[in-house]
Amino acid sequence: MSLLTDLVNARRAGVPIVAVNTLDPWATERTVYRALTDRLKVPLVTWDFGGGGLQAANLHGTVVIRKLEEDQGVKAAGISNPVEALVMAALLPLGTFVVLRGMGRLLDEAPVIQAISNLRQP
Repeated sequence: MSLLTDLVNARRAGVPIVAVNTLDPWATERTVYRALTDRLKVPLVTWDFGGGGLQAANLHGTVVIRKLEEDQGVKAAGISNPVEALVMAALLPLGTFVVLRGMGRLLDEAPVIQAISNLRQP
């Protein structure tokens, strides 16, 4: 199976969190974005330490980020703390696809692990 097939199948099955390990994260993101936006009209949001917080990666993502900012009274682009980003990600609408760049480097930190676990709660 291809990565795209696996991701689409995971979404259909209701899998809430998927980790992807790749040698070329930017190319992988572009491929996934194209597939999800073209086929499913999915809101796409990204986060990384240097990228300015939570940011929309497509038009549908812009809509959900604006709503998050209005509802929470925060500026999503200003969220540089990974735990805060995960807490905000939990407030995004069900079905939003969030790419957390570099998060794998933080998986040994208890607050990050807990925030990821909280995303999984029903």
